Amino acid sequence: MLRSLTSEVKGDFREEKIGELFDFPKTNAKITRKFCIKNEGPIPVYASSKDENATIGHIADNIKKIKYYENCLSYNRNGSVGYVFIRNHKFTTNEDHRTMLIKEKYKNKLFKDYLKYEIERNLFLNGFNYLDKCGVAKIKKVNIQIPIDEAGEFDYEAQKETLKTLIDFGRQKLTMWQSFHHLVRDFAMMQNQPTTAVYRESES
Repeated sequence: MLRSLTSEVKGDFREEKIGELFDFPKTNAKITRKFCIKNEGPIPVYASSKDENATIGHIADNIKKIKYYENCLSYNRNGSVGYVFIRNHKFTTNEDHRTMLIKEKYKNKLFKDYLKYEIERNLFLNGFNYLDKCGVAKIKKVNIQIPIDEAGEFDYEAQKETLKTLIDFGRQKLTMWQSFHHLVRDFAMMQNQPTTAVYRESES
């Protein structure tokens, strides 16, 4: 399917299921905080948090039967469900935080920073949360949109430009919201009312 991502972004996009673009390696069921303390080392074990640096601990390298990963994306299946991260270093996880490896045939065609944005956006749009966990079977079926060239192939440079446009647009919206908030706060002060009271009046 070809269509523009938003009115702010120009160009054509191809819609693909995440499962067509990524492999999902098996994870480590047995890694817990207790396991990390017992096998302490330099390798981070990432947690299911909004904070990309949050871990449940660090373990030694090359532990038998433990799976390690690097140069890939990862996402929260549980906890703060739907947040996506870029991991360019060696790490490991448990079942709450899963890894996503770009399929070999797409490695030079997909920009990880754009994928992080687009996957995260669509996971949130699909409503995944703590009560509706985002397991591998579910995430594989989620569609994302990727910029393409005139031949219909993934356009790496266009992915970079699209991400820059979306970030700039997001900053503009944030600036507009901050300006509106300041106006409401100043108006509330003029009226000698709490800011929340002004919001309630404007919503009624």
